[in-house]
Amino acid sequence: MRRSVRTKIGGFTMIEAMVAMTILAIGLLGNFMALVQASSLSREGQLRQYKTMLVDTKMQRLLLADKSRLPTMVGGLQTISDTLYPPSVAIGAAPWVIDPSTPDTSVPGPGDLGKGAVFSLSPNGDVHPLTGTFTSCADPAIPAGAYCREVLLHNRLPLATAANATVQANLDAAGAQSSTLWVRISRNGDSLGFAVFERKVLVL
Repeated sequence: MRRSVRTKIGGFTMIEAMVAMTILAIGLLGNFMALVQASSLSREGQLRQYKTMLVDTKMQRLLLADKSRLPTMVGGLQTISDTLYPPSVAIGAAPWVIDPSTPDTSVPGPGDLGKGAVFSLSPNGDVHPLTGTFTSCADPAIPAGAYCREVLLHNRLPLATAANATVQANLDAAGAQSSTLWVRISRNGDSLGFAVFERKVLVL
């Protein structure tokens, strides 16, 4: 009797090739998602720089102003709950007030970024004020992607912590005028967590 011998042909079977292609596809998909995430984080970092700039320019303008005129520059001196933390309040909601200052359109270009409430961002990175009548930073008339600035002047120290309560009592006893100035900037379409804010405690 003769026994037939089959020679094994080298190479991959169809199943092995499919498994290899699947693993490769999963790896490429993971790399692609990582690139998308990195691009998103980089973009958000750039946008955060613009928000910080718009907060700082407004805060510096208000700090350099005559403090007796400050309430009229930010929509009034407000009394709010000592336990309220303004940055946790929704965009466009009280006690925040949309920046009441008139946009600076006296010269071509961005002008004074410490004035105005709503700004657009051009493709080359320039920030420009938008004119119009906006009631709040939640106003549907604000274009998608535009930046909106809010202000708030609270007539006491921020938050009723034990330390703040002691300091506030001493200030009240001395007849000092204490207040907290808040500025917040957000981008239309972003969540509250992406907003940038700054506060300063003022004692006169």
